[in-house]
Amino acid sequence: MGANAYITKPFSKDYLVARIEQLLNERKLFQERVWQSTQEPQLEDNYEQFLVKKDVQFIEKIHQVIEENLENSDFNIDTIASTIGLSRSAFFKKLKGLTGFAPVDLVKEIRLNKSIELIKSSDMTITEIAFAVGFKDSGYFSKCFRKKYNQSPREYLTEWRKIK
Repeated sequence: MGANAYITKPFSKDYLVARIEQLLNERKLFQERVWQSTQEPQLEDNYEQFLVKKDVQFIEKIHQVIEENLENSDFNIDTIASTIGLSRSAFFKKLKGLTGFAPVDLVKEIRLNKSIELIKSSDMTITEIAFAVGFKDSGYFSKCFRKKYNQSPREYLTEWRKIK
């Protein structure tokens, strides 16, 4: 019927809270598993993995659409949703349920991951990288980068060059 759990009456408040926490933890683990599967797909052929495989294919399709439009700073969620063939709200709910990311956050995550690749593999300036991955403002790019990686893009670049 689609239920993940049920509790028979009478029940205690502590039991209800514990059950909800368990369900939330299971959902978080599932989201992490789906997200990791898109990074390193290694799925077996059983029913559970088939369901996850469909979800992974959905996420991979989204990644592909984002990658194809990475440099377009005007790229938005409606573009992804229409390409995938879902309404904006259905797309948002499915993506949030699978990954824990809102669509805007997923796009930002992919852009920041791509910026790391560019820092490591190109001689572009930080500003050029920011624009290449679709940020309109290099200051905002630096702020998002620092939030994710706990250092500025310049600090990351300097550290990378020392290691290299």
